[in-house]
Amino acid sequence: MLLESGQMREDDLSVEFYGKPDHGVIGRMKAACSHDGILTFGGTVGAKQCMEICRSAAVLFLPGYPGHRGLMSGKVFEYLAAQRPILCAPGDGDCIDALLRETGAGVSCHTLDATARQLLEWYREWRRDGTIRYGGNRDAIMKFSRRRQAGQLAAVLESIVGGRPSPDRRQ
Repeated sequence: MLLESGQMREDDLSVEFYGKPDHGVIGRMKAACSHDGILTFGGTVGAKQCMEICRSAAVLFLPGYPGHRGLMSGKVFEYLAAQRPILCAPGDGDCIDALLRETGAGVSCHTLDATARQLLEWYREWRRDGTIRYGGNRDAIMKFSRRRQAGQLAAVLESIVGGRPSPDRRQ
């Protein structure tokens, strides 16, 4: 759509997927994409390399799962930590949409046209400025950090047990 109309240049684009290869899905994606030269499938990478890849990306894609309300994968938290704009498509109309609004870390698009408009806006910004501005709210994002989440879990457990158990206390 955007390439065919000349609004984007294929030479400017690289779409990279990482994870366990599902050759059926990969094959269908390549077959469906008339510009499959921009697609790269990197396979499985370790956590450290994954974070490096995420931090070097212009935009991070988070596939949405409409109809699966309340489903939030751990990937969204890795993406928040990477501090790069997140594009969720299609939006889930639930917790991912709310998380992206609350944190300012990205957008959810519910239609193909909305997704195309957002990508074109970011593309134009990248062409103009050499980067895409990240608008994440650090304070809002920190509520979802591992350290903060561990502290919240500790507080819940503390309230359940009513203080620290003695070493000889058995459950």
